[in-house]
Amino acid sequence: MSIAPNEYSEVEAAEPNNSDEVEYSSFRMPVRRTASSATLLFVGVVFAMVYCYAKLGMHNTAGNTKFAPYVTGSHPAFVSYEAMPVHKDIPPRPNLCDPEIVKHTCGALTNETFAYSSHADWNPEYVHPLEIIYGLSVSAKSARELFSGLALISSKTVDPDTVAVSCQELCERLVGSFPKKQVPAVSDVGCYQLPGLLSSDTVCDVDVSPYKLMQIVFDLPAEKKSALFRENNKTKAFDKANASPKQTAMNNALQHVGYPSKDEKHVLQEITYADRDFQDVRMELTNMFRIYPTIPSRVLQGSGLNKVFGVIPGEPKVDRRLATQDDSCLYAKNGKCDEPPRCPNATDCSDCGKCGIANNWQQEVLRTAVFSKAYVAHALAQMETRSIGPVVTRWFGNNVDSPTRTEVKRVLSGIQSLLNNVDYIYPGDECDKNTLAYVYPSAPWNKNGYGQYIFYLCELYMHSNRNQQIEILTHEGSHHISMLTDDTTWAGTTMYGRYLCAKVAEDCQTGDAAACTKVLRNADNFCYFINDAVHDAIIPLATTTPMPSPTKPGFQLVVQNIKSWVEQNKGVVFLGTAFLAVVICLAMCCKAMRKCLRSEDSDDEGSDRE
Repeated sequence: MSIAPNEYSEVEAAEPNNSDEVEYSSFRMPVRRTASSATLLFVGVVFAMVYCYAKLGMHNTAGNTKFAPYVTGSHPAFVSYEAMPVHKDIPPRPNLCDPEIVKHTCGALTNETFAYSSHADWNPEYVHPLEIIYGLSVSAKSARELFSGLALISSKTVDPDTVAVSCQELCERLVGSFPKKQVPAVSDVGCYQLPGLLSSDTVCDVDVSPYKLMQIVFDLPAEKKSALFRENNKTKAFDKANASPKQTAMNNALQHVGYPSKDEKHVLQEITYADRDFQDVRMELTNMFRIYPTIPSRVLQGSGLNKVFGVIPGEPKVDRRLATQDDSCLYAKNGKCDEPPRCPNATDCSDCGKCGIANNWQQEVLRTAVFSKAYVAHALAQMETRSIGPVVTRWFGNNVDSPTRTEVKRVLSGIQSLLNNVDYIYPGDECDKNTLAYVYPSAPWNKNGYGQYIFYLCELYMHSNRNQQIEILTHEGSHHISMLTDDTTWAGTTMYGRYLCAKVAEDCQTGDAAACTKVLRNADNFCYFINDAVHDAIIPLATTTPMPSPTKPGFQLVVQNIKSWVEQNKGVVFLGTAFLAVVICLAMCCKAMRKCLRSEDSDDEGSDRE
């Protein structure tokens, strides 16, 4: 507060006083009072800022100077990593952790959260566990374990809001954390292990560059999908009857994803941000940087010695059919396909053209699996950039953060994780001439003894083109736990095909809540979204900066994050509030004292004049 001009004029016009002390006091007292009050407020504000920064600021605990620029290609494990050479026919591809790819990926991840208080949070080149939580739909525990496993934090109990790391360093640490020769030497190339129980050879020959992915189109005919996916009342009744209590609770909650009850909200929170192990989260995040290490999936023959000795898990008996492909029928090789009625299914393979599966079919299954995984990873990356809002609306009716975007990211992240670790069995016991593939969502039939998800492939799958095979794997993958999509019905018709799926999404846009729930539960809506997300937005993936959130950032996400932070930092909020209250009280007291002193000074000056 400054001294009023009339105070200066009165002092200057006053007659010289015999008491220098009184004159000094009458002139300096207002300045001293004002200075002390301003100083107190200034010190209080500075202290509050320092305190909040210490509590909320992001800290790079990786050993570097705080927020010092990271030198690209400087992490020792990355520099010395022994990568797997790619196939000679693969065209030139970007280097691992290419700075432009890293920049784009980091921008996509940080685009889903709002900044808190530190420079690192505003800097798009830094990422912290909170972005991993929202981007990959994992729990805070999983994000902490990832950062701990990469030696980015020293404790798994660190608050995920209080750690930041350079995206470039994160990418390099991810690569360096894999066993040698498990990562290809360049980006945009996928790897797998050659099939065989005793094989350990790794091959990196799957070109998953943006250009290659853009050529995939899902085109399975809608009218044939019920048979192609082995969806019928008998199999659905079996799945429902054998669902665990947890799976039933998850299904019920997902049926009301748009308007859940209190208990259902708790279930949805658990499956949306689920616990996943270090290897799983590490693989998915590495894929976000367009790096595709060797997948642990395997392929087994579903007959012969593998079945005799129990190498493959048994299937439940649901309308069981003959699984082998041979010419054991009496009418086989008569120049006419007799399957059926004269021959049981799969017993007249020569005449029916089913004996011609390539000798390297197991390797081709794994190559398609790698391609499918990369395909879903690119769709998820596009989702993170918020650059494909019209595509989200086209298949889900809107592009709001909750529940639409949250649920779409959850399902895509789950499919990507699942496709990383699948046990492909061919042929399945339930295969017939019209079936492509199928899965059992319920335990214990959904996984093998190694914890791998089981996909049963049929003869028709082997004769399908790659477009159709990728569509099959994404469709069936979305049925597995914990994605648990369904082939839902609308007006009595199963939602297969682009026309009906898009029509129900349009009904959602008009405000039909039931339609909004249906599209978020229907497997084909997710398939077509994945296809369009990659096809419509693949070119900008490595060449443009992610678009900002529609509301910079989304209002719902801001409120959600603020509530979450307040809930986790009640002590900080209480102490900060108490401190500010004390500062305000002191300032008010100083103001009151200043008024009193002014009044006394005015009385003294009046007395002196008299």
